[in-house]
Amino acid sequence: MGLGYPDMRNLHITIEDDRAIEKYREEWDLLLEQCTEPSFFSTREWLKSWISAFSPSKTTEICVAKDGGEVVGIMPFNYYRNPWHDLFCFSTDLGFGNEADYNIPLIKQGTEDAVFGEMLDAIVQRVGKKGIFTFDKIPVGSKWLEVGRKWLMQNAGAIQEKTSVCPRLKFEPTYEAMEKKWKGNHRTDIRRQLRRLNEIGELHLKVVDSLDEFEAVISSFITVFMEKWQAEGKKKTVLDDKRVRNFYRYLGKSLIGNGLHLSYLSCRDSIVSYHFGFLHKGWLYYYKPTYLKEFQKYSPGKVHIALLVQEGIQKGWQGIDFLQGSEPYKYQWTREQIETPRITAVLGWNKLGFRWKTAWKKALWNKMKENNRR
Repeated sequence: MGLGYPDMRNLHITIEDDRAIEKYREEWDLLLEQCTEPSFFSTREWLKSWISAFSPSKTTEICVAKDGGEVVGIMPFNYYRNPWHDLFCFSTDLGFGNEADYNIPLIKQGTEDAVFGEMLDAIVQRVGKKGIFTFDKIPVGSKWLEVGRKWLMQNAGAIQEKTSVCPRLKFEPTYEAMEKKWKGNHRTDIRRQLRRLNEIGELHLKVVDSLDEFEAVISSFITVFMEKWQAEGKKKTVLDDKRVRNFYRYLGKSLIGNGLHLSYLSCRDSIVSYHFGFLHKGWLYYYKPTYLKEFQKYSPGKVHIALLVQEGIQKGWQGIDFLQGSEPYKYQWTREQIETPRITAVLGWNKLGFRWKTAWKKALWNKMKENNRR
């Protein structure tokens, strides 16, 4: 099943359980520095928190590549049996969990062609050439993406590729220069809403910096998030899932002062806007925002982002990554984006499960919604 890339003579691949996260602690962190496109979602802390929250429903193992005694590649993968509404088909997902916005393998720069295909071979040998195989959220232009495509062309029975995007705001040297990049009505509205909020009470942007404060703020963040979505008519939100709520708490406890960026905007005696995200390699990952519904007319989320931009420029950050999704508000701030394909393939006989997950399920759901509107 190999791709025919030049062999690394001493390359050895092993599949290990999640204890590999600590076993290869130093090597993991070193690869984060050595790989071409380091991402916060590839960190040990992210994966450990994700496994703690979600592992009962999925099995997570880690593919480790060594060249002699040197670790040159690390790639987690998850495999599981789908529930009845996905026809009980077997699935293998490459990466750091569904909640990650980028799935970037940790492979030493310059060895990607020789290593990644062999790692994919080893993963399939472990789980069996069966069911649905997915890897997604790998940025366009990444060497791993091209290697993965070639590997799938050789091994998959059917392939579907869809592309999502991550809008990204690269900072200018000053906030004034940054403002000039935005449309006039956007600049005007930021200033107007800043003035209106300050008339109610002095605005303060605060970043959580202690575990005690985190516990208090994350609880109110979850409550406000769920109440806002319910007020907008959403019957269910992502935070209705206890596993997701636990995941956020695990992340906070392991990353306070070391990557977590949980900020809130207070006005008078109320917190009017929250952002749960991460700061990594000078990029603020804009992961999960929410705001107090009663303050919606003051655009607290927009004001919050503007103040984060000011703070980031002052502190020398590179920019804000708005992560997955093409929501219109993101394009008020930037026109730049990173494309991240999602590739789904069938490796065995279950083409019925593949067609269901990639086409028929969505078509049936859309048909049901259309009938309900009539």
